[in-house]
Amino acid sequence: MIVTTTPSIEGRRTMQDCGIVTGEAILGAHLFKDIFASERDLDYEVLGSGNGGLMAMASGTAVVIS
Repeated sequence: MIVTTTPSIEGRRTMQDCGIVTGEAILGAHLFKDIFASERDLDYEVLGSGNGGLMAMASGTAVVIS
């Protein structure tokens, strides 16, 4: 799987548009708080009493490339 935030990938052609895809995860914020520090296109929300959890959600368009 190749993940990109650009509309195209150099040297590759889009063969098929598979539609919108989404994913989400709920993590313990204290254990994984730095994992998402470099991610730009994520929605997140701090959950739980004392802010002990983190919910991250990502969405995009899935395509088949050559």
